[in-house]
Amino acid sequence: MEIQKFKEQMLALIQIAQAQDKQLKKEQIAQAFAGLELQEAQMLELLRYLRLQGVQIEGAEPEDAASGAVQAQTQDAEETGSQAAQAKLSPQEREYLREYRASLEGQAMEAYLQRAVDIALQIHNGELLLADLIQEANVSLFLALEQRQDESDEWLYEEIRRGLKRVVAQQRQQDFEDDYLVEKVKKLDEAVKELSEDEDGKESAFSVNELAIILDMEPEEMRDILRLTGDEA
Repeated sequence: MEIQKFKEQMLALIQIAQAQDKQLKKEQIAQAFAGLELQEAQMLELLRYLRLQGVQIEGAEPEDAASGAVQAQTQDAEETGSQAAQAKLSPQEREYLREYRASLEGQAMEAYLQRAVDIALQIHNGELLLADLIQEANVSLFLALEQRQDESDEWLYEEIRRGLKRVVAQQRQQDFEDDYLVEKVKKLDEAVKELSEDEDGKESAFSVNELAIILDMEPEEMRDILRLTGDEA
C-alpha cells in the first residue's frame, strides 16, 4: 500500500465529510481508496477511524457488526496463543493461573480480565513473573478504561499490549543495568585487591581519590561501588 497516497486520500475524504456535515456514503469511501487494494480488515479499521472522527457513514454496517469478525479473529488467535503459552509454564505457574482464572468467575468485568490474562500469556517470556505480568495487564486495563471515550474494546486490548511491552522493555533495561553493575563491581573488587598488595604480599593503602585516578573513574562513582563491596572505610 502506498502510504503517502493513503494519507492524501484520507485527508481529502475528511475534507469531503466536513463539507457534507460529517457524513459520507460507503461508496464514496470505496471509490476514494479503489486504487490501493485495501484488505477487508484494513477497510474495517478505516471505517472505524472515520467514525472516531465523528463521521457518519451511510450504507455501512454498525461498528460492532462491521468489526466483529476482525475482533473475533484476534481474540481466537490470542486464546489459541495463550493455550500454547500455558504449555510452557511451570507446574506452579499453571496452578496459579488456574486459581486466578477461577477467582474471576462471576465478576462484573470477568470478560475484560480474562482477556487481559490471555494477552499477558502471549507476552510472557520469563523476564517477569506471570503473576506480576497479569497484575501489570490489569493496571493497563484500568488506566485505559479511565481514558476510554468512544473507543472499541479492541482499543482497550491494544492499550494492554502496549503497557505490557513497555513494562517488559523497562525490566530488560533494568536487568542489563544490574548485570553491568555486578560485573563492574566484580572487576573493581579484583582491581582494588590487586592494587592494595605490594610485591611482598603486604597491604599498601590507596585513598579513594588515588584509586579513582589509577582506574580512570570518578571518585564519587568509586565510592558508590566500594559501598556495594563493603570495602569503603
